Amino acid sequence: MIYGDIDVVADCGADPTWHVYCDDAFAEAVRGARPGQTIGIPPGLYKTRGPIIAPPYVGWEGSPATPLVGSWAEYGSVIKPGPDWAQGDCPLNAVIAMLDQATGGYPTRSEEQHFRNLLLSGSALPAGQPVHGIASLDRVSRVQLRDVHVGRMTGDGIHQEYPGDQPGGWTGFHVFSRYNAGHGYLLRSADSNWTKCLSTNSGHDGWHLDTTGNTEYLGCRSEWSGRSGYRFTCRNNRTAAGGVAFTGCRTDRSAGNGFLAAPGLAIPLSLTGCTFKRDGASNGAGDAGIRIRDFPGPVTITGCQVFPGLNDDGTGTVTPRQAIRVTGGSRAVFAGCYLQGRERAWQADESSSTIYDRTTTWARGPTSAPVIVPGPG
Repeated sequence: MIYGDIDVVADCGADPTWHVYCDDAFAEAVRGARPGQTIGIPPGLYKTRGPIIAPPYVGWEGSPATPLVGSWAEYGSVIKPGPDWAQGDCPLNAVIAMLDQATGGYPTRSEEQHFRNLLLSGSALPAGQPVHGIASLDRVSRVQLRDVHVGRMTGDGIHQEYPGDQPGGWTGFHVFSRYNAGHGYLLRSADSNWTKCLSTNSGHDGWHLDTTGNTEYLGCRSEWSGRSGYRFTCRNNRTAAGGVAFTGCRTDRSAGNGFLAAPGLAIPLSLTGCTFKRDGASNGAGDAGIRIRDFPGPVTITGCQVFPGLNDDGTGTVTPRQAIRVTGGSRAVFAGCYLQGRERAWQADESSSTIYDRTTTWARGPTSAPVIVPGPG
């Protein structure tokens, strides 16, 4: 099988056995790649000491047989940093880093970096510094990730930094972020689409979303997150426009909230056909399946479900305590939902507006024995 226009093994001498560092080989491939070309990474384990800087208009592609979530076996095309990792002079501490035009010194905008069929493993990284899997700095736009697996990083799985100019137009399809010590995804790009992507066992939030206006999340999941499954806010240095939609998304056993809408700019937010299950696993008094806290924009929740439950082995506490919590002047509209918490279905303060129709059911108690209760008065 031919791998890319530039093969890091055949053309650049990369060692696919994890015995020799491959930083020089990857740097040679980057220097030789022209816009529109792809750097190919044949099956193997590639040891790196520092960040690989991915330039604009260049693709990266590995073996289609690279595992995604089936096991921890490091087969296929695997980039695996070694134990003596050093960030060096790269402004991002990441296995793969994308820099904006000014920082990278590019003659064009930094955009259209493509990644496909790759596994990034942080299992050999040293402790003591957060190293992200794939990261970008400022205006890096229209990045495409497809069938990419990032696991066991000491930082975030996918990470966007935005101190100056906002990134935009990212597309993620079948991206898997697993067992990363930070967030599964820390995203700040607008006008983006994420489809069938997974975060599991993150140390912090599964999806930490900030300044992601006009973006859609379709069929994404967050499981066993150390904080909230999804944390959404919208903050940037300009006026935000366009709503954000979560459709068919799911959580399971987040330590904090299943979904948290936090303070920011007033943009419309919609949750449609989503399921939030067994969240609030740390049993925090304020945690909920869906938590809307001081969120200034309207939140429309249609056909969503919240269920309480235990750990898989029957241990732990039945959570969440409440299905819904709306506070701080937030506005939420519910239609066609089933919302059940262990102690109560809902909690709302007097400053907030909670509207629902007759198609929404409110319940408390264990999943196997729900008690139907009235909705907010």
